[in-house]
Amino acid sequence: MAAEKAFMGEEVNWKKLLLLLQQRIWIIAMLGVAGAVIGSSLYLLIAVVFAGPTQYELEGGFYIQFADGVLDAHDYYNAYTWNSVVHQDKILDATMKALEEAGVVLGREYVSNSMQADILSDVRYLTLKVTCDTPEYATKIFDACETAIIQFGLDMDEFDAISVTHQQQPHAMLLPDMTWRAGVIGTAIGLILAFFGLMLSYVADDSVFLQEELQDRYDLFAFGVLGKNSKKETAADKEWNEYCQKECRMNLEYRLKGTDKVAFIPVVDFVKNGQQNDMISVQSDARQIQIESYSMPRNNEEFEQLRNCKGIILGVPYGRKNGKLISKYMDILQKQDCAVLGAILIDADMRFQRRYYQDITKR
Repeated sequence: MAAEKAFMGEEVNWKKLLLLLQQRIWIIAMLGVAGAVIGSSLYLLIAVVFAGPTQYELEGGFYIQFADGVLDAHDYYNAYTWNSVVHQDKILDATMKALEEAGVVLGREYVSNSMQADILSDVRYLTLKVTCDTPEYATKIFDACETAIIQFGLDMDEFDAISVTHQQQPHAMLLPDMTWRAGVIGTAIGLILAFFGLMLSYVADDSVFLQEELQDRYDLFAFGVLGKNSKKETAADKEWNEYCQKECRMNLEYRLKGTDKVAFIPVVDFVKNGQQNDMISVQSDARQIQIESYSMPRNNEEFEQLRNCKGIILGVPYGRKNGKLISKYMDILQKQDCAVLGAILIDADMRFQRRYYQDITKR
């Protein structure tokens, strides 16, 4: 419980987090690429597969001559009003009648939904847009609505007349190619999710990466850190590894001087606990110290063997999500009156260690 409280109370070590994040930069890059692919694919799926049939748009204009003396007509017939007027019965009934006379059979709702009227700037110029799934329907509906609007201008006292200024040919409404933008957005989302996901996983990770975490979190004396063998080890990494081995040996010789027998127990999964960790062989030549590798005991006889030792050194594997297991080992050993002298961080990434401590061997 004390170790758990210590872990939850730790301040965020940003340098450690950034170095760990640097090791996983390829994950961020891969999720960025995946985000770009997913974003582009979703856009194409929506824009092409689910977009439905191609729509055709026809636009035309009308010039409105307001009657003299009707002062509020200019204010009343604005953009919002006209878009409402063309869908009301007076114009819509006339439009449906004109279509019927032209031999075009279309639903009233379909015709109403296809029309949109607007005043772009001058209240005397009305713009009408008709959008349909065929160019023929667009032309027929516009012509029918044109007749209805002209007749509306003759019937209403607010106008002297309404006349047509222009009429375009129907054209297909092509969706703009936004694939690249969807890809950029997907990349950004992927990068952000990857970055914060990794940061969150590292913040919540109870693995041990540094010697001071053994001291601060578990109140264990840290003898040192031993690295793992790596084919990618550089000369600087090798130099750092040798320095850390020397430091660990000196600490063992000083702290355990005069001790007859010390047990070394690697903190590993109980199922794998029978495996001996060969990293401790580096320390076997420490003067006047006999260090023997043990597994975590499973019965009273094995615990008795540990109690006959002067103490126990725990071998804590680097970055193995083993924080809870360390606490479990310490609790079991404490209940069996087995003295824990400290711990060694083993199988460590020496490049990470070197970068974190900034090559203090060269100072």
